[in-house]
Parts: sequence; C-alpha cells; structure tokens
Amino acid sequence: MAAAEAAYAAAWREATGTEVPGDPADACVGWLIRGDALVPQARRGTRDYLARAVRRDWRWGACSARERLRHRLGVVAGLTADHPRLSEVGALTGALLGAVESRWPALRPLPATCGPRADA
Repeated sequence: MAAAEAAYAAAWREATGTEVPGDPADACVGWLIRGDALVPQARRGTRDYLARAVRRDWRWGACSARERLRHRLGVVAGLTADHPRLSEVGALTGALLGAVESRWPALRPLPATCGPRADA
C-alpha cells in the first residue's frame, strides 16, 4: 500500500505541481460513496449505482458489482477503523460489510484483476 500511495503522490505532483490534499483514507471514503467504480468509466455519473447494486447485481469483467462493493467496504473499513477523524466511518462501513456478507454470502473475494477493463 505504501508503494501505491507513493506512486499516486508522485503522479499527482507531476500533474498538478502540488501535494496531494488530504490523506488516502479520505480519498477511499469518497471512492466508496460515489459508487462510480462499480461500472465502466463511460457510464459513471449517470445513476446511483450503490442503490442499484442493492436491487440487482451485474457483471463487469470477471467481477460483479456486489463483489466490488464488498471489496470497497472492506478497504474503507480497514483504513478508517482507527483513523482519528474517520473512526465512525470505519464502524459504519464495517457494519455495512457485515450486512453485505450476511445478505449475499456467496460473494467471492476479488481476484488480482477483474479485467478485461471495459473503460480502458
């Protein structure tokens, strides 16, 4: 994770000439709330995909939307559980993760890649 954060910060500095605002936990919470990572880039911002994933699942590449949601809840819960400002978000996402795993117990963990990427 440290290598990924360093690469992201370097790319951000190169692109903007500034330091990355906030911390990675803030960015990951936004990533979860937007729900846009549940669909290809061309479809992002066109509907509430978090609400849609509760009603029905769909596949994008090798992974389903609910599998992606489960993964993102786990990432955010882990990053924010002991965070000084985001521990309540950690508790909420941890509870949501438990609910997702109870409601859909057959969800698989994400593989190393969910490709092929439809938005590449």
